[in-house]
Amino acid sequence: MIKFFRHIRKDLMEKNPPEQSSRAGKSGKYLKYAIGEIILVVIGILIALQVNEWSNQRHQAKAKEIVLTQLQNDLKKSQIELEEIIDVYRGRTEACAIVLRSFWKTETPPDSISKYIEIPGITRIYSPILGTARSLISSGKIDLLSSYEIKNDIVSYVEKVDAKLIDIKRHEESYFRKGKELIFEVMPNKYVSF
Repeated sequence: MIKFFRHIRKDLMEKNPPEQSSRAGKSGKYLKYAIGEIILVVIGILIALQVNEWSNQRHQAKAKEIVLTQLQNDLKKSQIELEEIIDVYRGRTEACAIVLRSFWKTETPPDSISKYIEIPGITRIYSPILGTARSLISSGKIDLLSSYEIKNDIVSYVEKVDAKLIDIKRHEESYFRKGKELIFEVMPNKYVSF
């Protein structure tokens, strides 16, 4: 590309009309040479800026792809954990129902429900993986994502999860711990190992 412009510049310098004086011819040649150099420098700068812009766009696209992949992985892991916790709490609910039913039936011996009494004491607290989302929000890198909707959804998701975790903690302190204390009072320690 540079050779092409230098060739044009050289041709312009060589094509000097014969009626010009030698001093005016030299000044014209130098002026043409200077203008050619300026044009070459400007074109070189514009090309460098364009290449730099393409490189930045490529890096941003790659960073966006990495962030979206990390968010997707975090959500998948959180979903798996949530499904496991749902199973734990479903088992707790079923065990509670068996224990409560046994109090209404006189023929159920207490030793047959002892294994179910321990199950309600099992607890598992949900702690979703929010590292990528929190990092995006706190660092300002959420602007990597071009969709305004996705940005809002991420911020909304983190806020909702935080609110739910506060509710879960409040429920744990208000009801679950008190229930465990009551079981300790009623049942001998040999049945309750939580």
